[in-house]
Amino acid sequence: MNYKSGSGILPQDAVHTESGIGFFGDVHRYGSSRSGMRLHVLDSGLDDGTAPPKKLGWKTVGLLQIADVVGSGILTMAAAFVQLGWVCAVLVLVVMCAINVYMGIVLSQAKQIVPGGLSYKQMAHYAVGKKWFTLVVEWVFIIYVVANLSGYVLAMTESLQMIFFDSEVLCNPVAGIIVAGVMIFPTQIRSLHGITLFVYLNCISIVVSVFTALIYMIVNMQKQHEEHPSVTEVIPTPFEWTDFFNGVCKITFAYLGAYIYLEMMSEMRRPQDFPKGFLLSAPFQFGMYLFVGVTGYLYSGQNAGDMIIQEINVTTNPALFRFAAVLLYIHLIVSFLIKSTVLTRAIHIKVSPMTVNDTGLKGRLVWFVLSISLIISTYLISNAIPLFGKITSILGGLFAPLLGYIFPPIFLLAARRRSSASTSTLEYVVFAIIMVLACVLLSAGTVANFISFFNAMKQTQTTPFECKHSSYLDRYT
Repeated sequence: MNYKSGSGILPQDAVHTESGIGFFGDVHRYGSSRSGMRLHVLDSGLDDGTAPPKKLGWKTVGLLQIADVVGSGILTMAAAFVQLGWVCAVLVLVVMCAINVYMGIVLSQAKQIVPGGLSYKQMAHYAVGKKWFTLVVEWVFIIYVVANLSGYVLAMTESLQMIFFDSEVLCNPVAGIIVAGVMIFPTQIRSLHGITLFVYLNCISIVVSVFTALIYMIVNMQKQHEEHPSVTEVIPTPFEWTDFFNGVCKITFAYLGAYIYLEMMSEMRRPQDFPKGFLLSAPFQFGMYLFVGVTGYLYSGQNAGDMIIQEINVTTNPALFRFAAVLLYIHLIVSFLIKSTVLTRAIHIKVSPMTVNDTGLKGRLVWFVLSISLIISTYLISNAIPLFGKITSILGGLFAPLLGYIFPPIFLLAARRRSSASTSTLEYVVFAIIMVLACVLLSAGTVANFISFFNAMKQTQTTPFECKHSSYLDRYT
């Protein structure tokens, strides 16, 4: 990477100018060559030849990979085990973990060839060079993040209902309005300076919340089995194809983090060290998902639900239940804030690039309108699809194959073609296998998830925007 001195003058070959998100540090302006093969930092605050401040090492990136990926997807692991059974669940966890690591390595290799690829959109622009493909990548990313944020709103809604479990007025639409109102203020942060601390808070809150539920289940395992007998199965019977893909997509969604990897690499001291981060993140992710899935499945058997902290009995342990719910709510707030800031800034750059770094009234007004529009959109979607577990499955089937398994190989192959680098036959075969798997998940998985969603809506007698005035305690009667 080449760095321009503090003059702020665009280098001769830097014909494209981009604005960094400042995801883990300060916001920077970048100038990239037309090919994306050379990258310059244009911020006037930089000294001659120096890298941006707060650059990351691979160990920190490993922790950030954990914080970004280990999130709401972990809550549904026990439900995935119910749908897949012991054999398939463990096998899918192993395979998806390996593929996720490999896709991270693939993106790292593409980034080394095309340093101007600061994000998926920019990598598509520089490596592939087709306008239509860049638009597809951009809109898949936008739609995925909006849908993902909608899942967070729904999860926050349920968390709020769990915190105030004895209230009879917090139906989904009402609780959702409160959640949306609370998010108006933090989403006015236009860049996440020093976000590492928030990411650590994000990680700690979800881990403590989940472990609170896990410890409760381990301590009460025998009592649960005596009072509520259940079964676990090596292979579910009957083995329904819709349940199979629904479970696979839950795990696929839980591992998905590739779409943010390029941003992480762009703020590393040595981007080529990015794969080392998986030495920390991959064992932790796999271990956590396995521990949660196994414990939840052993505890509740075929009755395990889509929100693991709901296994804590609120009637006998109300304080513990509320504690776990509060921590989950904190995690979801920070997760929403991180992803919404990335998306809002990307849209801001698209609709009003001249005001994206404007701290005056106009810049703040544009940001306010965009952030409020995003909050309203996610509120509407979350109430139109009011089943959290089904949202995660739909996201895993519809978007994870594209963002996680199809785009990265295309980026690397296109980058190698532009740099006249070769690709081995073995790697072509591996890419082909992964893409076939992705296409199966994208087609059959998406169909299965929507069938499962509509069936669940009928079984629970839930309708979009329905407001049932009942206490959360009613679920235990």
